[in-house]
Amino acid sequence: MKKLFLYTLLGLFFGFSQVQAQADVGSKYESKNFYDNGINEYLLIKYVNNKKQVFYSNSARPTPIKLIVISDKDFFPKTGGCGVNTTKVRFPNGHKVYELKSAPEQMACVHPNGKRQEYILIRDY
Repeated sequence: MKKLFLYTLLGLFFGFSQVQAQADVGSKYESKNFYDNGINEYLLIKYVNNKKQVFYSNSARPTPIKLIVISDKDFFPKTGGCGVNTTKVRFPNGHKVYELKSAPEQMACVHPNGKRQEYILIRDY
């Protein structure tokens, strides 16, 4: 009887943890026509096991590419309020480092050449 009870508790625990892990779909951001070529770019931010994952896609190539996260830092003002996050990423097999600066509902990507690309949060994707 005790074993049945323990197995039931373990089953419920792992069942709920799987549902909770699948519920995090992440936040998707969009940048429209940055290069004046009619292509929209997307960043998808997810957290898996408390580690940030960043995916890039665009309207011409919708399959997401998982970017390599080099560093991820949060900055909070001493007076309180919303903080800012800075994440450095690069493409697989690439050496150029892009800096993502995010605040609530907005994100900016600073390219290696210094150009700043603005992204806005997509609410219902």
